[in-house]
Amino acid sequence: MTEQTAQWWYENDGQQAGPIAAGTLHGLIQSGQVRASARVWRAGMANWEQIARIPELAAQVPATPPAAGPAAIEPPGLTGFGSERAAPAPAQGPAPAAEQPGFAGTAAGPAAGPFDQPASGASPRPAYPAAQPAYPAYRAPQQGYPQARPQRPAVFEELSIGTLILLCVVTFGVYGMIKFFQTGKAYEQLAGRESRFATYFWLYLGLSFGSFFVNLVLPPLGLALSLAGAVLGALTLFEALKVRDEGVRRYQVNAAITTESTHKVLYILGVALSVVLVGVILLAIQAVKWFEDWNQIARGLGPRRF
Repeated sequence: MTEQTAQWWYENDGQQAGPIAAGTLHGLIQSGQVRASARVWRAGMANWEQIARIPELAAQVPATPPAAGPAAIEPPGLTGFGSERAAPAPAQGPAPAAEQPGFAGTAAGPAAGPFDQPASGASPRPAYPAAQPAYPAYRAPQQGYPQARPQRPAVFEELSIGTLILLCVVTFGVYGMIKFFQTGKAYEQLAGRESRFATYFWLYLGLSFGSFFVNLVLPPLGLALSLAGAVLGALTLFEALKVRDEGVRRYQVNAAITTESTHKVLYILGVALSVVLVGVILLAIQAVKWFEDWNQIARGLGPRRF
């Protein structure tokens, strides 16, 4: 896994967040949404570390604004020699180290910490900070990614086209819709982002089944629902094609797949001519090409989980 494709978990307002791609994390650091003091983790790291201690992330931290200028210097001759000007009150500095919140120690000096100066002869280390931020006690994962994952990992395995067609015929297309939804969600994980695919898919199913029953009672309304369902079906397919192509480009998959425009033309013509046999055949060809593309991408990726 390269730096560009690494998945990071990070600390956000005392809560564990992620995973996100390295480029996304860089943007959050550069914009100041994630501070240099926040801790992060990715596969291969033994423990959570501050961003400031990781060179490739520390380089993304924006430069701090310039500190306030020094106080004006008192011109000579205004004090002493009978001047009645009162001496300025001492500035209110920070509380002694022993009184600062979160500091473990006494007035005699801070308690020993893991960053104290070593004995003479040893290499110097940074001094113990006066106050440590209260981080949640995250456990470093023992292996792989942290236990909490937002989704089940997607496994790209080839499908038997013949078996798929047979099961679609037996289940009146239900099995095909299930596999289409699964492949669309897997392409989202391959692309590294969520899309409107699931929203469009469920709206399409609702309108398609609803129009069937409404046609039995009120045909004009049923026709309107059928047209709306066809539009949402097209949006569902277009969204799935978008994340599919993003994932293929992201992992540079070498696979001969059907182009996005071919899928769109086959679907639109199939829906427009669905009242005749030609339209049904075009829709079937588009569906078969969709799953053939899945097999090509699965071969190009090999045995990976996302």
